[in-house]
Amino acid sequence: MLRIPGVTLTSATVGNTPFNVCLYGHLTSGKTHMMADAAKHYLAEDKNVLYVVTPGEDPHTTLVRFGLGDIICTVANINEYETLMKAARGKIDVVILDSIKGVQRMVLDKLVGPNKYPKVTKTENDWPQCHDAFIASMNLWKDVAPISLSIVPADRSTDRFDSPDAAKPNLICCDLAGKMAADIRSIMSYMGYIESDLDEATKQFNRTISFVPSRRILTLARGLVRQMVEPIVLPDGMGGWAKVLEAFEEHKHEVLDDSQL
Repeated sequence: MLRIPGVTLTSATVGNTPFNVCLYGHLTSGKTHMMADAAKHYLAEDKNVLYVVTPGEDPHTTLVRFGLGDIICTVANINEYETLMKAARGKIDVVILDSIKGVQRMVLDKLVGPNKYPKVTKTENDWPQCHDAFIASMNLWKDVAPISLSIVPADRSTDRFDSPDAAKPNLICCDLAGKMAADIRSIMSYMGYIESDLDEATKQFNRTISFVPSRRILTLARGLVRQMVEPIVLPDGMGGWAKVLEAFEEHKHEVLDDSQL
């Protein structure tokens, strides 16, 4: 137990900080492919992996193609999701959530009704209650296992900048309702933007993940001593998650010059 004179802390994560990552990107950017890659990476290390699928998502074809059909667990509503998360806590090594948008939709379905959004009038505002419930549901995901991975679609927002110009710059962020489009970052350790573009000359897809600080793209890398200055270039096929972990490890340490060696 960590002790400070006059203060007793009953728990601490010093030296055992949980590792949670959110990847977001537009359709066909390779989010599910990357999660399948990560699942195979950890299964090869003999870790126990759980892949949670929310309504509106259908990663089954991709996962089955990679031989991962037996790690999938589908939830139909927020009650099933919460029951699963509580039951799995401490029993698995890696939890993968597909997707965060689905969790928010399940929360809203329960609190305000299917396919509806919180009501805001002069006398009432349902958003704070929905926001708090969503954060609580996401914290369940964070507490399930030492390694927590998630994906969410990307969108654009113009509400997060104070600009004197009429045309405010766009921020590429998560496709979530309300302030959580950008504020989801507050509960993450890492957030990366994944892109995939077809190279017409080679007829191959160029895939990258960016954790580079930017005013145009929502990113986060809390655990790094040195900030990344360029996106991670992913290999064609499998091995992308290993590249991400390699980049994280490289930037967790300071670069010493000759005088410090």
